Amino acid sequence: MSSRGAVGIPEETAEDAASLSGWLSRDHSRHLDLLAKATAAREAKSFEEAGALFEEFARGLLHHMEAEETVLFPAFRAVTGSDSGTTASLDEEHVRLRQALEQWAEAIRAGDGASCAIAEAEFVTQLRKHVLREETFFYRMADDLLNDDHEAADLVRRMASFQSGGP
Repeated sequence: MSSRGAVGIPEETAEDAASLSGWLSRDHSRHLDLLAKATAAREAKSFEEAGALFEEFARGLLHHMEAEETVLFPAFRAVTGSDSGTTASLDEEHVRLRQALEQWAEAIRAGDGASCAIAEAEFVTQLRKHVLREETFFYRMADDLLNDDHEAADLVRRMASFQSGGP
């Protein structure tokens, strides 16, 4: 079972591969693979390795969310003419995910296996719900609304080359 299946997220289909949703789903898969490795290291009480894998996972996930917020969500809002609704709720989920990720990071830095497991479980629950919502609802809707091949390709290119504007 892949890391996607291990956290209850459907496998990508052949149809997904050539779409905006396919690119975004593959990015999710990359992060989920790192998450699975960090979990395995934590379970093996290899906290240094878990910390390094966690950092790589966190950087990638934060970059992914920032690219969505900076590139994809504005494009979606421009097409729908709405700043509320779907993207607003996804923005809120991103805030909660960042908070849960920071709680997990604090537990890892403390080297407390029990706290790590609890924080990780809480984070994974939130992440699972978020990814399912994005992949089964939002990405499909974005594919439909941003269906011009050139526009979708441009969004993928812009998201792939996105450079975080953070500190």
